[in-house]
Amino acid sequence: MLNVTTPSKSHWEETDVAMFEHIWQAEVEAVPAFTTSKITLICGLLLPIWDRLPADNMRIYRLQTEDGERAIGRLVSQEQLLNVYARLGLDCQIEMTPQEVFAAVMEARTTLSLLGGYQLSRSLVMG
Repeated sequence: MLNVTTPSKSHWEETDVAMFEHIWQAEVEAVPAFTTSKITLICGLLLPIWDRLPADNMRIYRLQTEDGERAIGRLVSQEQLLNVYARLGLDCQIEMTPQEVFAAVMEARTTLSLLGGYQLSRSLVMG
C-alpha cells in the first residue's frame, strides 16, 4: 500500500503579472538612489606595516574618485583606526560619538584604548 501525504500549504499567494509589477515597482522606489558612507583606506607602501594592520580584512581595494584620482590600499574601519594608529606609534585623536563608541565595542568587537592605559572592550563575565 502506498501512503501519500499532502504537502504543507505555502504562504505564497498567486497573483497576476500586473499586480506583481506594481508591488515590485513600489519596492524598487523605496530603495534610495545611493547611500553615503565614510571609509578609511590606508595607502602607500604597506608591506613594512602589514603586521600592524587589522587581520580580519586583508583585501586590497582599488578606488577612483569622481575627479579621477586613483588609490590602492587596505580598508580599515573607523573602529579599527585607533588601534592601527597605536600600533604605528602615532599619537592621533579620533573623535567618536557615544553611539559610535558603543557600536565599535559591542557590535564590531573592537578594543578601544583610553587615557591612562585603560582599554574599553566587550567581555563575557560568568557566562
